[in-house]
Amino acid sequence: MLATVGLAFMFTRTSLDARHADAEGKASIERVLESERQKMSQEREGARQRVDELEKKNADLADQLKKLQSGKPVNYLELNPADRDQINHIKSDEEQLQSRLGKLEEALEVTPEKALSTVMVKQRLDTLQDRTRGDIDSIHGEIGRLFTLTQWFIGLIFTISLTVFGLALANLRKPKST
Repeated sequence: MLATVGLAFMFTRTSLDARHADAEGKASIERVLESERQKMSQEREGARQRVDELEKKNADLADQLKKLQSGKPVNYLELNPADRDQINHIKSDEEQLQSRLGKLEEALEVTPEKALSTVMVKQRLDTLQDRTRGDIDSIHGEIGRLFTLTQWFIGLIFTISLTVFGLALANLRKPKST
């Protein structure tokens, strides 16, 4: 009797485990299917947007073709305001550069020695900078040596003061001999 109850329990448990596994498998498959549906939906939206863009471009091209076929001249010289602003900015920059170049040429024509003097001044300035760097390096070296000398001097003073203090202490501890 006990064996029969045990067997019935095992079959019931196996049957419940199988049903539970089937339910989990179905839920897993449903989740995968739902994610695939979402991906397909997103791809469909992207494809619709691309088709809309292409239809718009196609309509624009058809309009341009109609204009060409109707005999009306297409005006390619029309610029939008942003392009006009950019062209005006470039023109003003060019005018500024032309004026600066003109001033330089005028200065060179009036006094050509100024052109040579600027080169000489630059050479002198470079030479002066090199000398200054050399002087600064030598000053750093001297400061390093002075620092080392100061350290030795402070050590010497400290040693002498300890010696004097030790002698004074030794003399104070000696019994007085009368």
